[in-house]
Amino acid sequence: MGFIQLASDALRFDSHMIRYLYLALFDDRVKSYHLSRSLYLDTFLTLGIITPLFIVGLKFWTAPVYTPYASKINALVAPFGIIVAFISNHADVIMMGTLVALMNAYVFWYHVDPPAFYT
Repeated sequence: MGFIQLASDALRFDSHMIRYLYLALFDDRVKSYHLSRSLYLDTFLTLGIITPLFIVGLKFWTAPVYTPYASKINALVAPFGIIVAFISNHADVIMMGTLVALMNAYVFWYHVDPPAFYT
């Protein structure tokens, strides 16, 4: 990978996708990384917190527009996404935790300040 990186940098060519392709084809990462505690923690956070928060958030985002949304579970579970953003190790899990926290925080704000035609 060193040669590809040096060559693309010398040619001033942005080759991030080529680097990812190289890592996918020729895996020269440390093998012990695949079974680390941080990987287990992030897998648990993704399956145990992020996925349910995303499903609960989609319940609001796919609800019919013409009826008022009455479920308040989003307001209760929104802070768990921020917890994920603070204790996870990988950037993609941090971004997903932040995304689901913002998805559900908007629903909380919807309940605090509902649209004028529902009041």
